[in-house]
Amino acid sequence: MDHPVLALVNVETTCSPAELFPNVSSSAIQGSACPEILLHMRCKYYRADVIVREIHERSQLKGAEAVVICFDGRKASSWDSSCNWMQAANELNLPLRLLVCGTLVPANLCTNVQADMTSYHRFAIEREFELIELQPEEDSIEEGEEFGVHRLKSALEAHMWPNMELLVAVNPRRQITTDVMTSTGVNMLDDKPASGTNESSISNSKSPSSSPATEKEEDKESDAELGLDETAESFERLCLRLLKTRDQMSGLGFEERKKLAEKVTMEFWKVVGGSDDELTGEDSDDDHLSA
Repeated sequence: MDHPVLALVNVETTCSPAELFPNVSSSAIQGSACPEILLHMRCKYYRADVIVREIHERSQLKGAEAVVICFDGRKASSWDSSCNWMQAANELNLPLRLLVCGTLVPANLCTNVQADMTSYHRFAIEREFELIELQPEEDSIEEGEEFGVHRLKSALEAHMWPNMELLVAVNPRRQITTDVMTSTGVNMLDDKPASGTNESSISNSKSPSSSPATEKEEDKESDAELGLDETAESFERLCLRLLKTRDQMSGLGFEERKKLAEKVTMEFWKVVGGSDDELTGEDSDDDHLSA
């Protein structure tokens, strides 16, 4: 699979990948028509390589998996141009959309005296963008809120990259037990209870000569394990989405936060086997949850 592309757009700014992603490992890509680097994403759940490509024409957005639009938060002309780029990204329905500036100064961007910080965050959210300040004013930072390049990294990690490889988590207790058994020269079979059955009989039980009943039981176990694996993978992805949504909520009003929370709740409900009918039936007062 080809590496997904993150399109980097500078609107009256000069943000480089090194400035935006200083805490993500990367390597240069030689011989490309556009400036490119390869980001090596790795977090607790997965790893993925992503091409960061700086572009200058809106037509170059086509085929990108993500876009980061950098604008000058103190210049109205930069904001206006970034809005045009946002519209282009929306028309292409890019999966991940981020809007980045140094410091956002609403008074410099709009003559509307009612336009405040929340208005700009809401404007971005309505267009499925997340607005991230690299150097926000101290009085605008809420306690525990993530911002700057750290928030930018978290937003990238929360995305479901098409080439992501899920990492297999190791149970610490099980790993310690395995290490102890290995150091003492004792071998054991994972997830098998101790019994009088020797290794050859275990091996024979999985041979083609197994009885039909045994084969059916093994098929059922395999199907069950497959279902659990798929559910676990979906749940992990939703957890990452939840982290991203939590940070997006910081700049929204009550109603916007409520709508986002309802959307995520619906997705969790479906993962655990719930149906839309159970939430949208006559007995429910929250018919808008299905919207």
